[in-house]
Amino acid sequence: MGSLSPYPHADRARFGEDALRIRMSPTGAGQEPLSHRERECIGLMALGLTDVEIAARLGVQRSTVRFHFKNICTKLSAINRCSAVYRATRAGLI
Repeated sequence: MGSLSPYPHADRARFGEDALRIRMSPTGAGQEPLSHRERECIGLMALGLTDVEIAARLGVQRSTVRFHFKNICTKLSAINRCSAVYRATRAGLI
């Protein structure tokens, strides 16, 4: 069995709904839940804000937003901003 794909419909077809739920769980597979700041960042990303706009709203540097985004992607097994927002939404994080 290979790793789960970044495409939820493929995961569901290959492994069933339970595997998808575990994969997308913020605490599943030994992963830490998103921090408060990471949740703020992903919420603003879901609204379509750029890294610069998010940094201005949160009062941090753009590099800090990128750092949070990399952590979010790791924790949610996302490959880009769109999949991170999708997975966070499906997991009930935003």
